[in-house]
Amino acid sequence: MATKKESLFFNYAGQWSSEFGILHVTMDSSMYEETFVAGREIVEEQVRGNSNPYFSHIRENPLEFDLMFAFEETFDNKVIREILNWLYQGYYQPLYFSEEPDRIYYCMPISDSKIVHNGLKEGYVQIKMRCNSPYIYSPMYMTDLFDLSESKGKARVVLRNSGDVETFPEVSLTKIGDGKITIINHSDGGKIFEILNLKDKEDIYINCEKELIETSLSGVYRYSNVVGDYLMLMYGDNQLEVEGNCKIKFRYQNRFRF
Repeated sequence: MATKKESLFFNYAGQWSSEFGILHVTMDSSMYEETFVAGREIVEEQVRGNSNPYFSHIRENPLEFDLMFAFEETFDNKVIREILNWLYQGYYQPLYFSEEPDRIYYCMPISDSKIVHNGLKEGYVQIKMRCNSPYIYSPMYMTDLFDLSESKGKARVVLRNSGDVETFPEVSLTKIGDGKITIINHSDGGKIFEILNLKDKEDIYINCEKELIETSLSGVYRYSNVVGDYLMLMYGDNQLEVEGNCKIKFRYQNRFRF
């Protein structure tokens, strides 16, 4: 498996580094040194009179890494400004490398950056990047549209999570006829997610990670119509059972630690 330090080029916010005349480089002396996984902390509770703290939970920190690039030719103020405007944006942007295009980092620059040069406008730049989570993401996977409008309103759907941790899908559906939609994940202990009292031809969008629901009906909110747990995809094949007449599709990204 190739890693980011083996890549000559990178793509940030939809633009390739080659468009700016820069190459992704490393200054490691021999073997490559990279961040293995994001840092984590143990959160504990200390009680007076007890020297042993009580475990509460694990807090995982966003992934951070150094991005280093060199100029293919001499640089000038115009080139520097173009690169700054490209990299220093106001929100996390997708970053991926030429040798691992299926690993996406949602990140932005933080802290101080350095430019090292020889006085002849030749050199390299080092920037620290911080991600919006501890994870690296796959490209977006999108299923076909499952048409349950003329069936008995029941279908099996398999969504494969090949990442290192659980992930959360987004669901888009159009209800056919009034009624409810039920989704059962038989790979997650049979957990059930239901939306009740939907209307014919109503479009619904569900973001299971953010627990967000949007409807095409004006002035209507569907949060009180939800029963059960928002969908979570376990590692491996997730056997979903969809009940209710609708047209439905799923999309999701796998999440990796490395």
